[in-house]
Parts: sequence; structure tokens; C-alpha cells
Amino acid sequence: METRSNRSSLSPIQALPAGVTDPRVALLLWVCGKTLILVFLISVVLALLPFHPSSVEWGTQLANRIIDGAFLPLTGKACLRVGSLLPPWPHPIAPSSLDTHLSRRRQSALQFARRGVVSLSLLAVLHVLLFLGSVSVIQQRSAANAQALDLSLQREKQLIQRASPSGTESQWQALQRAGEPDLPPALSDPDQQRSWLLARIQTRQIEAGPMASSQGNAARRALLGNALRSLALCLTYIAGCHALGRRRRAEKAGR
Repeated sequence: METRSNRSSLSPIQALPAGVTDPRVALLLWVCGKTLILVFLISVVLALLPFHPSSVEWGTQLANRIIDGAFLPLTGKACLRVGSLLPPWPHPIAPSSLDTHLSRRRQSALQFARRGVVSLSLLAVLHVLLFLGSVSVIQQRSAANAQALDLSLQREKQLIQRASPSGTESQWQALQRAGEPDLPPALSDPDQQRSWLLARIQTRQIEAGPMASSQGNAARRALLGNALRSLALCLTYIAGCHALGRRRRAEKAGR
């Protein structure tokens, strides 16, 4: 293995790894890496608008946007990591300062990767909290919708009970024009029509609870599926950033 003094005496072109013939490869990798990270940061800033930090939906959408776009900084960090292992460009650089320059770039690339691990770990925790908050919001909305429907049916029931025979017949004809499928065509007596309308409201009141519960369960299942998907992606990106942020044994030995 070459000693550090021997490696320092090599020109950057001579120090290029096998298969790399152009010292500008490091420059291209660094430009691409920083550009991808910048694009990701711009997209996150734009996703903040309009700014509603107190909204669970806003927080969940922002977290999903960050996770869905996390491949950009991961790819950018990979470019920086590879670029940090190559001699810099332009290549005319004092051999004595080449190791220092490369070491500084390696440290910078490692810090980018480690910051990604910390940021994504915090995002994973935040996503769990947002999921719990979203479940609470769904429960509150389901209860509010059920209560609103019940009040609406109660008002409709009172109107039918207080309606005159002509008013009951008018409501019956309105249902006929609307094409109510269960409307019995043989009923012509206003009292029978009123009884049928009241029974219809009672049936809707009985069905309101299970229907609200079913809608709430469907919303929670969709929310859980999205949360599991996002967490799986987040953990995968964390593993990728962690791998990029580790010092390899071969790299340590070469320093």
C-alpha cells in the first residue's frame, strides 16, 4: 500500500482511480449533487405555501411531499459522496494540499448524509404524530357529520308531523318527481303518505350510525395505508443516507 507521502507526490491526474480519465468528473458530480439537493429544498419551501402549521392535513401533505421527493437529496448526496473520493478539478493543485482538499470534501459529503439521517428520523417521528392527529380529526368529523345528519332528520320529521294534508301531498309529489325508488305509487291518502314518510325518516336514522361508522373506518384504513407507505419509504431513505454517511474501512486505510 502506498504511504501518504508517496500518494501526495502524485499529480491529481496520476491519482485518479482506475477507469476515471478526466479530473472534471468530480466537478460534474458535485454540481449535480448540489443541484438535486437545491431542487429538493425549493420544492419543500413551495410546499409550505399556503402556511397552515396548525392544520393536521397541511402537515400530513407536507410530510408526504418531503418523503415522495426524498430520492432527490439521496441521489444528490450519493453524487457528493462519490465526487468527494475523486481528485478535484481544476487539477493544477499543490500535491501537498491535495489530501487536505479531498479530506475536506469527504467531510462535507459525510455531513450531508448524516444530516439526512437526522432529518428523516425526525420526519418519521413527526409522521407518526400526524397520523395520530389525523385519526383524531377523522373521529371528530365522523361524530360531527352523524350529529348534523341526525339534526337534519329530526327537523324533517317535525316538518312532516306538522304539515297539513296538502303540504304532505306536496312533499309526496316532490319525491315522485325526484324519482324516489322505494316510493309506493298506490298511496294517495295524506295520512298514509305521512306515515310512510315518517317511517322512511326513522329508517334513515337507524342507518345513519352504521353508515357514519363505515365511512370513518374507510377513512382510517386509507390513512393507515398512506402512513405505512410513507414510513416504509422514510426508513428506506434513512438506511440509504446512513450507508452513505459511514466511513468505509478501505477509505480509512487509504487516508
